[in-house]
Amino acid sequence: MAMVDWIFTSSVLTALVIGLRYALKGKISLRLQYALWALVLLRLLIPVNLFPSRLSILNVMERTGPLAAEPRPAEPAGLPVLPIAEEIPAAATPAGTADLPKPVAAGEGKAPATAVVPVSAPDKTGFAVNWQKAAWYVWLGGALAVGVWFVGCNLHFCRKLKKTGKPYANQDGRPPVFVTDAAETPCLAGIFRPRIYVTPEVAGNPTQMEHVLTHERTHYYHGDHVWSALRGICLALHWYNPLVWWAAILSRRDAELACDEATLKRIGDSRRAEYGRTLISVSCNKRPGFLLSAATMTYGGKSMKERILLIARKPKTAVFTLVVVILIASLFAGCTMTGPKKTP
Repeated sequence: MAMVDWIFTSSVLTALVIGLRYALKGKISLRLQYALWALVLLRLLIPVNLFPSRLSILNVMERTGPLAAEPRPAEPAGLPVLPIAEEIPAAATPAGTADLPKPVAAGEGKAPATAVVPVSAPDKTGFAVNWQKAAWYVWLGGALAVGVWFVGCNLHFCRKLKKTGKPYANQDGRPPVFVTDAAETPCLAGIFRPRIYVTPEVAGNPTQMEHVLTHERTHYYHGDHVWSALRGICLALHWYNPLVWWAAILSRRDAELACDEATLKRIGDSRRAEYGRTLISVSCNKRPGFLLSAATMTYGGKSMKERILLIARKPKTAVFTLVVVILIASLFAGCTMTGPKKTP
């Protein structure tokens, strides 16, 4: 699978899921809204097509793109051809040129007259430029830069939490709970051995502590600490694509919405207002680093209005809507995760 095909199909799928997310917002359950991002995650991480299909959007590219034109000549594409001059017959030699060295006869080390020498297209400075290799190095440099930034931020944050965190007195479940003043908001940090970190203010409030622990353990059950790490890998691989950065913002916001929905099922619908007040108290005017893989209880003050409204509305998915969403998601996957159908 060519790199261009991967970029094209992943961009199309990301744009389609973003549009579907806004079209269905408030009409389906928040967990289903969050689950739609799994399609985008798979396409961004898998650089190959699953199988050839007539539904693949790459079929349209082959029919309407430059590859659908007339067959290319046998010579390398984009390289000028320089024919070697043929041997000049002796009878055609102009007068006065007898003293010039005669051409080497065939069989004495002279190249055939029909030989072709491919030459790289020079740029304005006279140097040959391989644009494909140059683009590869640019992509690799960007991927390494974002990857190092992502790993560095998370290692620094986790070390700071482990250094300052103190075990919480009442340990009644997994993962373990620690109290620290190094985090602005409660969070679930770590991939292989995750821990819950709470602030001293939350630890001193029994009601908020109950809500926070239920919320962060729901993140743990959903595997959001792993999904956050995979999201960072997607950003490193597709650092050049603004659609991927937009999808990362929306998917992280949907992770919090889905966690709110599941948390309320655990603590009871009768405590919605109480849980909303905890969210406002813990999350207001606090925003964690964008590249941190920690699953927090907040994602900025701007998203708080949406969370409170959705908590009050309790959106649910009707059976008919669920069937339609599954069919649409299957169509999206069939168009963007498959390769072109080869015809004889």
